[in-house]
Amino acid sequence: MKIIQNALSDELIHQCIHDLDCIKSERIWGSSLINWHKTILQNVTGSCLVTDIKNEELMDKLEEELNPILPYSEKIHFQYYIWQKNSAISAHTDESYKFGATIYLNKEWDINYGGLFIWEEKRTKKLNAVVPKFNQLVLNGTGELHLVTPIGFNVPTDRYTIQIWGQ
Repeated sequence: MKIIQNALSDELIHQCIHDLDCIKSERIWGSSLINWHKTILQNVTGSCLVTDIKNEELMDKLEEELNPILPYSEKIHFQYYIWQKNSAISAHTDESYKFGATIYLNKEWDINYGGLFIWEEKRTKKLNAVVPKFNQLVLNGTGELHLVTPIGFNVPTDRYTIQIWGQ
């Protein structure tokens, strides 16, 4: 697992936030409770909303800036996630991808809101946790077991991320 601070330029991360704000109310979102496999929804009661990033210019900029950070992949897929109250994801390995990565978009996120990223190191079986931090990228390029803890039921905001998948 790699953790990279300030993964995107200020200009690009603000373009992503603006793009997400513009499409939040559109009817283009899928729900984790409908679309994700039941094995990664164990004890999850809330829904995470998911949509592909469609802005070609934005995707090109993301790929260009992240190219030095991400493992090589023939195809990279970008999505926005809106982690709503009580949403989470159970332990899994993203085994169908070469890598998975998350960029956190909330400017502020309190540890008490939940939504912590937890992973188990393959070699030591040690558990580690990341509290979401603005413009931080978490890269799982080694298939480590990981999960996201539930978002609190009374938090003041949803948790916003960009998910990146290498295929």
